[in-house]
Amino acid sequence: MLPDFNRLKVFYHVYRLLSIAGAAEALHLSPSAVSQHIQKLEAELKVPLFTRLPRQLVTTPSGDRLFALLQPFVIGLEQGLQEIQAGRGQPCGLLRLGAPVAFGETVLPRYMAAYLELYPDVRFHLQLGHPSLLLPAVRQGTLDFAFADVFSPDDLEDAVSHGLSFRSVVEENLILACSTPYFRNRIRGKKMPQALHEATFIAYDPFAPALRTWVKHHFGITRMKPDIVLSVESVRAVITAIEQDLGLGVVPAHLVRTALDREEITCVESKRSPVINHIAVVQLANKIPTVTEKSFIKHVEESWRLESGG
Repeated sequence: MLPDFNRLKVFYHVYRLLSIAGAAEALHLSPSAVSQHIQKLEAELKVPLFTRLPRQLVTTPSGDRLFALLQPFVIGLEQGLQEIQAGRGQPCGLLRLGAPVAFGETVLPRYMAAYLELYPDVRFHLQLGHPSLLLPAVRQGTLDFAFADVFSPDDLEDAVSHGLSFRSVVEENLILACSTPYFRNRIRGKKMPQALHEATFIAYDPFAPALRTWVKHHFGITRMKPDIVLSVESVRAVITAIEQDLGLGVVPAHLVRTALDREEITCVESKRSPVINHIAVVQLANKIPTVTEKSFIKHVEESWRLESGG
């Protein structure tokens, strides 16, 4: 078992000063209390740490070895405490966060780069995945917070019941898109929603909830049986499949903005309001966020607002 840490602290000061009286003054203890700590530590370790001479302490090999073990720990602890105290006013240290794969791959690295120009002492660990993987990590404390897709408010209802809080920080406009050649050959000139019944689709899973929600919202279709040629839980894969003329897929507009501007991809339009996917920041409900956490979340919100023109 580890020795009593208070005794190790007393030993460290006695060894460093080679003086019971000096250690007592530094620790605000009486000399007799310091001597008792050393005696108890020696009894606990079953080795002498000092040879006591009149008005002099001489270290033993065991004492030298113990000090060699303690010194790097104490120095590292002092530096770490200074960083923690500095972190109360200035963002610094390691930030552990989670994010959806597409958002984490395409958006967050750009925001991190800009943030590091402001706060170069911050470091990031980013875990990508589905909320089913990220939220337990937040609950267990292995992630400081996570960004998570919230297609519907009900998606995180269970998270609230498990001690998590969430707040929307990013709003993605979801569009139904296909390659321009596919649109020209399969969609153009046909009436909606009949064209959708005859089209092929790429979805994120075989039941295609995002696709069904989008079609219901824009065209009121509730009993659609989409011809899904590919189901894959990856936004990047869906976009690539769209580019390869496989069919229509629901994707965040900002991820295909360049292809839309170049008319390489075309989206299906309606007069209804957009379908929005919210990306929420999820944290422990009772946790007090650090300066670094609050600062980076605010940075993401402001960067997205500027980028999206919101």
